[in-house]
Amino acid sequence: MTDEELKQLIASNAKAIQAAADERVELRLAVGRLEENIGCIDRAIEQLTTLNQGIVRLLASLDDRIIRNS
Repeated sequence: MTDEELKQLIASNAKAIQAAADERVELRLAVGRLEENIGCIDRAIEQLTTLNQGIVRLLASLDDRIIRNS
């Protein structure tokens, strides 16, 4: 292999390595965004669960009043 061919191979490998590194950074950023979104969804689920529990208590209270007034 000539010096020029070796230089081209090294340059090509360096580009490939840099592209792989860049892709890895992009993937890590995407994973970070997904984790943030999952956290938001978890908080929303907690809030909906709390709201649902309140509605259930309210309906149970209304049922008790209707039964007592019947």
